[in-house]
Parts: sequence; structure tokens; C-alpha cells
Amino acid sequence: MNPTHNVHDSDDNNNKNISATTKTTTLIKRVTLKNFDKEVINFENDLKEATFISIDTEFTGLGFQKGLKQEDIQEKYHAMVNLVKQRSILEFGISIFKANFKDDKEEENNNDISGDYNPSNTKEDVGEVVTPPINYNNSNDNTLLEKSYTIRVYNFIMLNISDFQVSPVSMTFLSKHGFDFQELFLYGIPFQSRRPIFSTPTKNNNSNNNNNNNNNNNNNNNNNNNNNNNNNNNNNNNNNNNNNKNNNNHEDTLRRSKLLLDILTKAQLPSVIHNGIFDLLFIFQSLIGDLPDKLNDFISKILSVFPKIYDTKYIAEYKVSEKRSYLQYLFQKYERFNFKRLLRKEVYATCDFKVFSDNHNDDDNDDNNIFIPLINTEYSFIKPISPNIKVCNDFADYGHCRLKDNCPDSHDISLVLDLEEHKNQKKKRSRNKLESNEDEKLNEEQEIKKTEHENIVSIVNNSIIENKDNNNNNNNNNNNNNNNNNNNNNNNNNNNNNNNNNNNNNNNNNNNNNNNNNYKYKELFKMEGQNVHSAGFDSALTGFIFVYYLLLFKNSNLQNEVENKIFLSGKQVPLVLKVSKYA
Repeated sequence: MNPTHNVHDSDDNNNKNISATTKTTTLIKRVTLKNFDKEVINFENDLKEATFISIDTEFTGLGFQKGLKQEDIQEKYHAMVNLVKQRSILEFGISIFKANFKDDKEEENNNDISGDYNPSNTKEDVGEVVTPPINYNNSNDNTLLEKSYTIRVYNFIMLNISDFQVSPVSMTFLSKHGFDFQELFLYGIPFQSRRPIFSTPTKNNNSNNNNNNNNNNNNNNNNNNNNNNNNNNNNNNNNNNNNNKNNNNHEDTLRRSKLLLDILTKAQLPSVIHNGIFDLLFIFQSLIGDLPDKLNDFISKILSVFPKIYDTKYIAEYKVSEKRSYLQYLFQKYERFNFKRLLRKEVYATCDFKVFSDNHNDDDNDDNNIFIPLINTEYSFIKPISPNIKVCNDFADYGHCRLKDNCPDSHDISLVLDLEEHKNQKKKRSRNKLESNEDEKLNEEQEIKKTEHENIVSIVNNSIIENKDNNNNNNNNNNNNNNNNNNNNNNNNNNNNNNNNNNNNNNNNNNNNNNNNNYKYKELFKMEGQNVHSAGFDSALTGFIFVYYLLLFKNSNLQNEVENKIFLSGKQVPLVLKVSKYA
């Protein structure tokens, strides 16, 4: 996505400056040293109206670590802590979701989701090729079913003033996706992941007092010695002042990162992550303090900042039983299913970015009315599949491929979803065909039995020998009937061919319209080609996935079931963020 748009005002007043009539609006606000003091005020005000926040981070990579495969949860935690202390966070993305509706639990809204969770309920909501009618119009009739959310996305650029390690593969990945390393090192928000202990000035004052006492007790010193002692005392005082200044400068350097933590702690908002155990560990080490040795201490402190945490990776794998659960796949899949809910007259979601304005005129509030949709609710993404295109199986399953750009197969998630939906359609057609074949066999057997019975009755009732004239008449009648049948068949075939041609033309027109719409959407958001990758944008995708789960399990107890349960790679059970009373 190119998150920047230019909005040109009407030039009614010729005395206005040209720069004042052109406003630059952006969907994702990048916060650095240059604009932190201004934007942090807007950030705090947006949090006051938030329903929940979704967070994501970018860090300097993890590499391959054997310790991460530990079976014991405490040993696995120690391995993750050691790794996080060596690396650093680079971006801290926070998306603020505000619900523009009142949640009424008694209102059914024609939603077909049952009150209790049942995996079979989700089957009819997936894998169907849904194409809107030719004259489909998203009218105001659907406003009662719409659950609207407004999104404000902040992307904090974080600079670690401590030494840290990097993974070259991760750095290359970030560079390819537009990460600005020059901006990071020049204007990143300073924080310190390793916290040394600074000396306090009290010890130096004591030493000064001891020097003064020694000077007073020593009566045999000459004037030169007294002058030297006075100079030494002055030097000590200067050193103390320099230490105080250094400490003050150090505190001033880190005040912005501490202020960010204070604002998040004060908000106490539900927080959504996707496979975010390392996101939480990096946030802790960067903003809260050194990661403790005991897992229970980490849980206690992280819950003091984020009291309710929801992991969409855990929900996807353990509650929805998704075979593929990486972020971009789930986002595009649920975006399609959300559109299908709209067509079926079920409750659906809309998520719109509320843009930021870089205009310096604070009195102009026109930008508050500019909204850009995150998800599509206008048309279907589904398009015909070319038989010559092959999808990379590794990328389709995991969202990445070891061959990267050298892979000959497609890495297009939209194609992966098209193949899935057409495959499910093919299975449905085959099931319908089997059912129809069984019905035809039953009908044929009944027809055979009926004709056999009629033949036996005709042999008994009619004489064996018949006149030749009757035979000739019968033959003539049969010929006439055959000719009539042939003519009827020819007419029917011609009509069927004409109908098929008309249907094919209509289908081609619909496919062309869908392709044009997909192209326009691609140009606006750059989503299909995966050209966008930042902590802020990924946090927005995570938030929409959570919004869809709220729709899917509207009347169930899902939120309580998945609250503070974090997905752990290689473990059959999640990490439950609950403070133990016996620790």
C-alpha cells in the first residue's frame, strides 16, 4: 500500500499560499523524534475512544535457535529471553480500533451463528465461490447489518542505544519492503534494552567531606599543599556535576519511550496480537525493564500493561481449525468471507482508516471526514484460474519459501484462495453429481421393471399372429413418430446451444468486470502483490482478523475462552497468561 494521498482544496481565495491549499494525508502515521511530542498527544486522545488495540513489531531477526524447541515451558522461556536480550525492536505498530455501534447482545440481526461454538458452524462460511448478481448494489438496506470500525494506525520507529545483534536475512527482507534505516538511526525514538547501573553522587560527596576533614586536621601543611587540596576538591565537585548532567541527559533521552509505556499502561485496553509471544517479549525488554528469570514474574508485569490479550493465531488454529494460519492469508481469506456474509444478508464488518493530515493549519478539521477502507465490501475478488499457473506449496502453507525470488511457482495469496474455493466448488459438484446419478439409476431400474411387466401383459392379451396390413400401418406410424421426434430434438438442441452461448457471454462479462475491479483495488492498496510490510500495517490486518472472529462467534463465549492464551510454536497447548498463586 502506498499510504500517502494528496488532497487538493478548491482555490477560492487567491491570497492563500499554494502550500496551504495542498494537504498531504497518510493512513499510517510514522512517529519519530521529529514529531513525537505532537503525535503522542493525538495518540493518547485516540486511545480514550478505543474499543481495542492491535499491536505488531519488527525486530532484527531471530535466526535458528535450538533452545526454542525445548519441551519444558520454563526452559523454553529462558531460551526466548536470552535471544530477545541480544536482538532489538525496530518498529512498534499500534492500530486503534473504535467501534461505531452499540453492542446489543439481545439483538439477533438475522445472524445464523448459534450461541455455542461448534466447528461445523464454520464450514458453510468457507470455501464457496460467491459472485454478486449482475445488477447487485450495496444499498442502504445493509446498514442495519453493518458493524463499522474506525482505525487509526501509529508506527513508532524505535532506536536501541544499546549494542545489539542483527540477522542479515531479516535486514534484507525489511529493506526490500521499504524500511528506512537512515530514518531509524537519525530520528528513531531512543530506548535502552540493556540498563547499566550509574554511580550516585553521594559517594563522591563523602569522599569530598573526608578530604576536607583531612585538610582541617593537617596543621603542618604549607600554602602550596592547601592550594593543591582546594584544586582537587574543585575537580571532584566538577566531576559530580558532570555525572549529574550525564544522568539528566540520559533520562531526557529515554523520556519519550517511558512516556509511551505510561500512556499504554494508563489506557488498560484489550490488546490483539498474531503469533505475538516475541512481540510481547520485545516490548517488555524495550519499554518495561529487563526480562525476569521467572516466567510468572513476566506474566504478572506484562498483564499490568495489557490486561487482556487475544492471539488470533491461537484462535485460528485451536478454535477455527484453520489449516493455514499466517497473517496475510487469514486477512485476505476473511475479507472474502466478510463480503459473502454481506451477500447472504448476515452481519458483516467495515473497517476504515481515519487519515492523518500533515497540514500545519490546526484550525482545519476537514481531514476528520476522510476515510479510506481497509477491506473491500463492493465486489468479489474471485477470478478465473489459468491452467498454466502453479502455486508454490511451501508459500501457500506457511507464507514463505526458501527459494524466495528464485522460486518458479507463484507466491500470490489471492491465487491460493482462488484454487481453494474452486476446489471446494468442484467437490460440491461431484457430490451433487453422485446424488443425481443414484437417482437416475433408481429411475432406470423402475422403468425396466415397468416395461418388462407391460411386455408380458401384451403377449398374453394379443394374438401371436397379426395381419400384414396392421404391421405395415404400425411401421408407418412408427416412422412418422421417429421423424417428429428427430425434428423436436433438433429444435431443442438449437435452443440449448443458443442459451449456452448467451450464458457464456454473460459469464465472460462478469469475469471481465471482476478483473477490472480487482485491478483497481490492487492499485489502491497494493495488497495482492504483498508490496507492503510494516509493523503498523500488519497490526491493522491483525485487528480486522479479530473483528471477523467477533462476528463469527457473536453470541458465543469466545472472548472468555481465548483471553490471555498465547500460541507457542511446537507446543500442543498455549501459554496461559495467568499469575500463579504458588510461584
